[in-house]
Amino acid sequence: MRGSLFTLCLRSGEIDSLEMCSRDSIHMNFAGGGNQIRLDEKKFDINDTDNAHVTVRKDEAGIVTISTCEANDLDTNWQCPAPTYDTCDQCLAAPDFACWCNNADNIYGSGGCVDGTDCLFTLVSDIWNGVSGDDGYDGCMTAVPALNLEAGKPNLNSKCKFSVENIVLRGNSESGALPFAEGSPDFCKKLTV
Repeated sequence: MRGSLFTLCLRSGEIDSLEMCSRDSIHMNFAGGGNQIRLDEKKFDINDTDNAHVTVRKDEAGIVTISTCEANDLDTNWQCPAPTYDTCDQCLAAPDFACWCNNADNIYGSGGCVDGTDCLFTLVSDIWNGVSGDDGYDGCMTAVPALNLEAGKPNLNSKCKFSVENIVLRGNSESGALPFAEGSPDFCKKLTV
C-alpha cells in the first residue's frame, strides 16, 4: 500500500497529510522537505486507524501544518488541536506535528505560487495498492516482513478498505467559505463552510 490520503499538489512537490510510504508505517510529510513526522504505531496503527483524524492548516504567514489526533481530542469544529509555534524554526523542529515553511519561509515561495503560477491547489486522494509505477512507487514498495511481502511486490491479498468522511474546507473570506477557482464544479461548494 502506498499513497497519501490527501495531497495538495505543487509544482515543487507535495503536501501529504497521510502517507503510507514506507508500506509499514504512516507519515505526515512533504515531498519538498519540511518537518516530516512518522506517526507513533502505538497510537495510529497502519492496520487499525478507524479512530484517526487529520487536520491540515495554513496560517496567515503561509506556514502549512499537519496534525493528527483521536476522536476524543477533536475541538468543537471537529479539528485536531492547532499546533503551537512562533517561528518557522520552531515549527520545523516540532516533534508531534508536520510543518512546511521552507521556500522563503512559507507556501507562497513554492513553485505553485511563483513565476506567474496561480497558487491554486488540487485536493487529491491517491491511496492505492498498485503493481507498478514511477520512482516514488519503487522507493515506497519496501519489504513488509510481518505480511511476508518482499520489496517491490504488491499485496495481492490485501482486503484494505478506506473511508474518507466529513471533509470540511475552511476559508478566511467574509463568509468563512473557501473560494474555489473559476471552472470548479458546483459540488465543491458543499465541502466548505
